[in-house]
Amino acid sequence: MADVAYLKSLLTAHPDFPQKNPVATETLITNFVHHLTSTTIARSESKKIDVIVGLDARGFLLGPIVAMRLGAAFVPVRKRGKLPGECVSVTYQKEYGADSFEMQADAIKPGQTVVVIDDLIATGGSAKAAGELIAKLGGKTLEYLFIIELTFLQAASKLDAPLYSLVQAED
Repeated sequence: MADVAYLKSLLTAHPDFPQKNPVATETLITNFVHHLTSTTIARSESKKIDVIVGLDARGFLLGPIVAMRLGAAFVPVRKRGKLPGECVSVTYQKEYGADSFEMQADAIKPGQTVVVIDDLIATGGSAKAAGELIAKLGGKTLEYLFIIELTFLQAASKLDAPLYSLVQAED
């Protein structure tokens, strides 16, 4: 039992983590939906968004709520081997090596309009990979949506559609 006591001694408590702040969550989602309905949809030819793609993993928290508010489908993009069925994949470079993203092969139909969502964009590698998956399936990426953008890394220049972020960090 000394081993168990040792392991317990390594654990620490973090009171009130994660912070529960439904007002902040609602403000964030409302901002994204307002932006999409007032700007993104207005400049698209189809005047609609068919699919919200959420990136692994925090895009899974935001994407379904935004999709539901827009009446759009939600599609997850995951790391290799996490999705069932036939998948398409792309490999992309990260700061510390290569990684792969996958999407189910029937998740997006040709011609569908798509918005990609995640919490943070740094170098743009994972967002660019998601755009490549969307293009492989014949979809059209309308925009990339993020809470935070590290602007000094210039990720927007790597993407095939406009980028919208709520917070821009300069350094």
